[in-house]
Amino acid sequence: MDGELIALENGRPSLSKIQGRVQLQDRNRIELLSQRSGVVFMVFDLLYLRGQAVMADPLTKRRQLLREILGELDCPVVRMTEGVVGKGCHLFARVKQLGLEGTMGKRLEGKYWPGKRSSDWKKIKQTVLRPNRFVIR
Repeated sequence: MDGELIALENGRPSLSKIQGRVQLQDRNRIELLSQRSGVVFMVFDLLYLRGQAVMADPLTKRRQLLREILGELDCPVVRMTEGVVGKGCHLFARVKQLGLEGTMGKRLEGKYWPGKRSSDWKKIKQTVLRPNRFVIR
């Protein structure tokens, strides 16, 4: 599976919360932090199924297989990301409203190309303008 481990803070992903946990080795500390704020593995895509690569299959098929697997798994700390078809502008407006970095657009019939950039995927980031001080002469 291809995905991302996230920690939530007030319903939003928190990079600092996840970074603080990556290096932990003390079992008691890990358990304590797990109870306070758990992490979730957000799954984007399926790469292999029963030892066979499915990366050449279209995204729609890989996502359907992923739904079936995760439905059987019934594990609250592993979740599949939701896809939005045809309403990308509305989704991106919500991403901006929540102050998130951006989103990923994927062609429904696209293949998975490991380690390569592909026109099947487009990363769409919002531009954040930060106030600065300038000296104008």
